[in-house]
Amino acid sequence: MASDPNALYKVLDSVKNAVLLVCDFGRLKADQGSLVKDVIVPYSHRINTYNGDISVENRNTLLFFMGNRFRKEGGKIRDLLFQLLENEEDVIVKHGTQSRENRRAATHGMHTSKFCLNPAGDTPSACRLFDSIVSLCVPVVISDSIELPFEDVIDYR
Repeated sequence: MASDPNALYKVLDSVKNAVLLVCDFGRLKADQGSLVKDVIVPYSHRINTYNGDISVENRNTLLFFMGNRFRKEGGKIRDLLFQLLENEEDVIVKHGTQSRENRRAATHGMHTSKFCLNPAGDTPSACRLFDSIVSLCVPVVISDSIELPFEDVIDYR
């Protein structure tokens, strides 16, 4: 299973005829992935599941986001979101890259927030959505082309 878009980068051409379990086809070439042979599965979450009191009264932050401020095509929107939100009351937006310390900070931020911002990233789907869900933090999706899990059977409108 390849939950990271770069997981099989160096060997993908060698295994392209195998049945792949992928989160999306965002970084696969047309001859590497196919809805006919491959299986799309949701990302595994990277944030620990929230096990505390589920009441919103105990969540002091209205909106939380931690991630790269600039991301390829989505960078313009992310930068604008940072500019609009960084000084708002009860809103936390932080620039952060993958590290153990930042994962702990993101876990705390998601677990203490009512809403979690999910702007477009560099692939059609994102593990941040699943991190929000397991944190009981309502995801606020900002993307024109996100691929939501099981969207053929779940009406997300």
